Amino acid sequence: MLKFETIKVMKKLIINIVICTMLIGYCNIVFAQGLITAVSNQTATTLAQKLAGPGVTVSNAIYNNCDTQANGIFTKVSGPFSLDSGIVLTSGSALAAFGPVAVATLGGPISFQNSNFTDPDLDLITTQTVEDACVLEFDFIPTGDTIKFNYVFASAEYQSYTCSGIEDLFGFFVSGPGITGTFSNSAINIATLPGTGCPITINTVNGSTQNPCGSAPAGCSPPNNALFVNNLPIGNTNTGVAYNGFTLPIQAVTSVIPCSTYHMKLAIADGSDQFLDTGVMLEAGSLKQRIIQLLGNTLANKLVPVEENTDYVKINGF
Repeated sequence: MLKFETIKVMKKLIINIVICTMLIGYCNIVFAQGLITAVSNQTATTLAQKLAGPGVTVSNAIYNNCDTQANGIFTKVSGPFSLDSGIVLTSGSALAAFGPVAVATLGGPISFQNSNFTDPDLDLITTQTVEDACVLEFDFIPTGDTIKFNYVFASAEYQSYTCSGIEDLFGFFVSGPGITGTFSNSAINIATLPGTGCPITINTVNGSTQNPCGSAPAGCSPPNNALFVNNLPIGNTNTGVAYNGFTLPIQAVTSVIPCSTYHMKLAIADGSDQFLDTGVMLEAGSLKQRIIQLLGNTLANKLVPVEENTDYVKINGF
């Protein structure tokens, strides 16, 4: 088995050969086109407001190393991709996240080396070096007791570096009243596999059945195949997504105290090197709350238990 450092050197060599080959001929620059369109270089406020749904107020939005090509908004024109519109954060280029699968194409989601910027919270969920981090932060005030939003994780590291030492990753960190976690400002990470505390990375959700899988934490290795979409071969235009693979929509959920101020940090990065990028697409308006409406003037109606996945509840008798 190849040692991890050998894998990194071979990966860099292969990518450089591809780029040099493209430069000898014509550079095929792939931008958002066809089934999904995108516009990059949005303000942090624009993205936060795009994500927020009814009853959630956002403010104080800022970027860390994410204020140019790494961010964007997208709209599905047609095709099977599950999210109709939303925001995209990447460790490379937001425009290159959409179009035909183009890992071997200069300008595709291959190796946009934005910086060696890292993030202390992402450092806590991987043993690899974090680079090319893109971070969006904002405050929000919910009027309900639970907030949730939908997202899709995608990467050009799939499938060539699945279950290797490479581990591109992301996290959604929430802090505020009633929340006690192990991340900055006592935040918790709500970007986890459903029903577990496992972070979502290329080594915890993929098409492999290998266990253990690379640097995935114990108990977090595949098979988690039911959540994974294989987007190969290169040149595939059916989905509108240009990464080698991506997840089905996953919902991030946490309980909150109504009318209190919370802080959200969305962070994505390359793990171990800056080659082959990763992105996360978040559904527009999906940062929403569970709304409880009090109706009537009689106590004749009984209260009923509220299911955790209920978005809207009417309670009579008040």
